[in-house]
Formats: sequence, structure tokens, C-alpha cells
Amino acid sequence: MTRWTSLPVALQRDVVRVRWLPVDAEETPHLTRWRSMLDQDELDRADRYHFAVDRNIYTAAHALARLMLSEATGLSTDVWRYTVGQFGKPALAADLSKWNLHHNISHTRGLAACAIATHDIGIDVERSDQTIDPGIARDYFAPEEIRILNSAAQSQKHSLFFRFWSLKEAFIKATGEGLSRPLDSFSFSFDTRPPQPVAAYRYELTEEGTKYLKTLLSKTGDQFELSKKQALL
Repeated sequence: MTRWTSLPVALQRDVVRVRWLPVDAEETPHLTRWRSMLDQDELDRADRYHFAVDRNIYTAAHALARLMLSEATGLSTDVWRYTVGQFGKPALAADLSKWNLHHNISHTRGLAACAIATHDIGIDVERSDQTIDPGIARDYFAPEEIRILNSAAQSQKHSLFFRFWSLKEAFIKATGEGLSRPLDSFSFSFDTRPPQPVAAYRYELTEEGTKYLKTLLSKTGDQFELSKKQALL
């Protein structure tokens, strides 16, 4: 359990708070403290991973979410309990709904991320894998996205593929539909402006060199304010 000893930093309307946490592949010295923040269900899920690197990144992501929720409310990290929506998206348990907080986490080997807000959000982090063939887009992307990808220069195809993929992952996480919604049933486009997400969702897409891609989708007004930084956990 971690008690929040500072004054809470409440979230304002149309503000999205994003934190990310690099996690070494080696056994981390912070693991015991991170595990102490999780409930038994989260610990059980973490321990189902075969490889320690995957257990550690899952643990880090869920500890980060609890710490961010506590930062926004001043509550201890052990009070947070979750329920799941129709398609499996986690949300705060009914008796905690008075805080009107939405959260979403994502992790890939080496990096965990979490976003919290007072409205629907989805976050996705991807580690660029040059061994993936962008041609698999034909099985998942909408026709317009495939056309854009096929017309791109060969040197840009991997980067463009992962931008589309991450946007799609973040979108179905924001809506809560998950993979119940086929990835080719909606599309994003790139033109002279940045990529525009579907309907009322806005985006923030950040690349860290050629290694990681972080994508946030937020259901809010025409503008949303981001508060983002690397976490200290």
C-alpha cells in the first residue's frame, strides 16, 4: 500500500494526464514496492506471465495507474477497485464513480504508460518491430488506409504502419469496444494536416526516435490540454 502524502492534484475538465515509465528488462529493484500496490487479482494476472520481463511491465503499468488515481484524489493506492465493461475495458468500481475518473493503461516490453481524465480515453504504446511485414495491413486496415500505406515510400512504410496500428488500438480502447469492433470498420487518414480520428475523438501521437510510439485518443471538445511527463514510481 502507498499512501498519498502530498496535496492531491485534481484533474480539470478537458485535461488529460499522461505518464510513462521505462522499465528495464532486468529484475527491477522497485518490483517489491510496485507489487505491494496491486490487489490480488492483479497479482494473479501478473504471475500468469511466463517471462519475468512481461510480469514486470504488467506490474509497473498497474502500479502506475493506481499511483496516478491517488495523485488525483489524495486516496491511498489500495482503495482502487475495478469493474469491466461489456467488452472488457476496466473502469472504477461503482462506489468509486463519484470521482468521475477514467483511466487507461498500455504496455510493451520496456515501456508502460497510463492516461487519466474525466472523459473517455484510450492510450496505446508500441515498440517498433522492423521484422513485421506492413503487408499484413491488408488483413486489418480499411481500404483507404491500405491505399495510403501502399503509396508510401518503402523507407516510410514501417513507421506509417505502426502509426495506423497504434491509432486503431487507442481508438477501440477509448470506445471500450476492443476487438469486438473490426479494425477495418473505421479508418484514419493522413494528408496535409495531422491524422484526424473518428467522430468526437482527438489525438496526440508521440514518437521516441525509432523505438517507441505513444498514441492517445481523447473524447472531449475541439481542444484538450495534455499534462504529460515521465513518471517517477
